[in-house]
Amino acid sequence: MLIIHKLDYYSYFVILKTKGIKYLLINKPMKKKVKLLIYFLLIVSFIVVSFDFRFNKESAKADEASWYHTSWKYRKPITIDNTGNLDDLTNYQIKVTLSSSNFDFSKAQSSGEDLRFTDSDGTTLIDYWIESYDNSGQTATTWVEVPSISSSSTKTIYMYYGNSIASDASNGDNTFEFFDDFEFERVNLSSSEEPLGHLIKDSDNPIFEADTLLSHEGGDHLVDIDITKIGSTYYMLYSSSYTDTAYRCICLATSTDGITWTRGDHNPLLTYSVAGWDSQRVTYMAFLDDTDDSGKYYILYTGTPNWDIGLAESTEIDNNWTKYGGNPVLAHTSAIWHNSSVHNPVLWKKGNTYYMLFAGSQSDNQYKIGLATSTDMVNWTEYEGNPVMTLGADGTWDDVRVVPEDIKKIGDVYYLFYGGWDGFHYRIGIATSSDLHSWTKYTGNPIIDIGGSGSWDQYLAGDHSELVDIDGYWRVYYTGVNVGDTKSAIGLSFLQEASDLYSKFPLTDDATRSISGGYLVVSGAGSIATGISSWSNYIVETKARLDTDYGIAVFTAVTDMTTGSQDYNRFIWKGGQMIISNSINESGGMASSSRF
Repeated sequence: MLIIHKLDYYSYFVILKTKGIKYLLINKPMKKKVKLLIYFLLIVSFIVVSFDFRFNKESAKADEASWYHTSWKYRKPITIDNTGNLDDLTNYQIKVTLSSSNFDFSKAQSSGEDLRFTDSDGTTLIDYWIESYDNSGQTATTWVEVPSISSSSTKTIYMYYGNSIASDASNGDNTFEFFDDFEFERVNLSSSEEPLGHLIKDSDNPIFEADTLLSHEGGDHLVDIDITKIGSTYYMLYSSSYTDTAYRCICLATSTDGITWTRGDHNPLLTYSVAGWDSQRVTYMAFLDDTDDSGKYYILYTGTPNWDIGLAESTEIDNNWTKYGGNPVLAHTSAIWHNSSVHNPVLWKKGNTYYMLFAGSQSDNQYKIGLATSTDMVNWTEYEGNPVMTLGADGTWDDVRVVPEDIKKIGDVYYLFYGGWDGFHYRIGIATSSDLHSWTKYTGNPIIDIGGSGSWDQYLAGDHSELVDIDGYWRVYYTGVNVGDTKSAIGLSFLQEASDLYSKFPLTDDATRSISGGYLVVSGAGSIATGISSWSNYIVETKARLDTDYGIAVFTAVTDMTTGSQDYNRFIWKGGQMIISNSINESGGMASSSRF
């Protein structure tokens, strides 16, 4: 029996229950207009009604409904029980997982080419996409777009198979309004041993710097970020310093690719007050798109000189932000662990409850992390077990301060990006939790370290970081500060390419590697074995990335320094197998390629 539980208006998870009492989490259907945002945030909110989905007995002839076509020998009715839901569902994508316990793979083609799905009448085809199909392993994952499911009712759809000559009709573009082939799932963030792999900084860093010709960015400091994707646009809130760096404001920039950012027309969105608790800096903020529930966007921000946390809201993400009249909504108190300040909020929503992780400091200027909850974004209750994260052991990278920066949920695990301070430098680490108040720090921390001598982030690499899915690949954005604290900017690290490609391309001592424009670039004599016995007269440069369509794509140029001639090789692997191999011999510059 397949059971789909509704989590919130847009999200479901599916559990496969067999007679052996086995359970398998398989995922959720998603309303089209929010699919990409849900994939990026992976937000799961536990609430309300259940929604049953059952494979009924296989039949080899028509029973209740008409048969789609006589060329198909078998079909399975799938009953959806929506009696506990008051909402009508339209064009919902449901993930169906097949296994030997619920499907006879011997009756279908070896790659599932003959699978078809119909609506309740048994004859009207509906769109579907086969994400994976392993005939030998007897597992398959298919997404089906169900046209409509009435509220408080049941619905039956049908899966047909058993046609040896049928061609493949799987179509992701038709099944999803925004089809991205689920490429982000290549990276595993749930491994306790290596949750992030290796992070490599982009060689073009910093990617976003202050425009010192603007009065509100004249101090040359961009010190905080929060990035959200809505539709096809990435929105980045950032905090900038005025020419008098004692004052800061909150601004907005947008991007379609995560690399090139355009400042908003109404910057700054929030600025310091004339007097009061936030009359110097409006900074260190957290953003939440709550338009589906409250119709509003929210910002929690840090205000100085008091170092408390306030609330602002708007119905437009890029304009007309209003501070809450009763600010601050969370203030430092006489509590021993935050009697000096509260700041750096991070927001999460689960069901009807808002969660805020925040930093609190004592008079000794040590920062720890606390948790508070609210049902209205105004009245906050601190967790009685605060602080939920304390300092590292003496002599470690986070033994003076820990500050929350970003939170994501993947499966049942929360991932908290946090800044750590050792009294000299900020760096970025990660911790995991299943309940938001018991956190385990990753043993491989920090995941992003400060830069080398003379680099733009030599003094600080942290202060805020964001994990973002950009076109199916994980990117980590972070704030970097130079030595002397005269300039702050936004940098970028690549997660997925580094994690997968480092192991593919081991280096010799005279080779270097970096990330540029999404590619892993390996340069130097002997960096990759190409069959040349002597490297004294040769230079190798290899560009590689995880290709969206194919897998791992590599382009290698070998230059003979004595003749100036170059050999070009292009390779593409998919599923561990070489599927494309091209060699070009030319003289002069880099050869062109349709993929690079």
